[in-house]
Amino acid sequence: NFDNMPELRYKYAYFIVLALMGTLAISMLTCFKFKRWL
Repeated sequence: NFDNMPELRYKYAYFIVLALMGTLAISMLTCFKFKRWL
């Protein structure tokens, strides 16, 4: 089962996924504040 983990195959996969999740969260917060939903 550990053969399918991307962290073991790609060196920076974990950091890329964290960066994508952070970017998505910040963009959603910005969009919601712009539309005055927050």
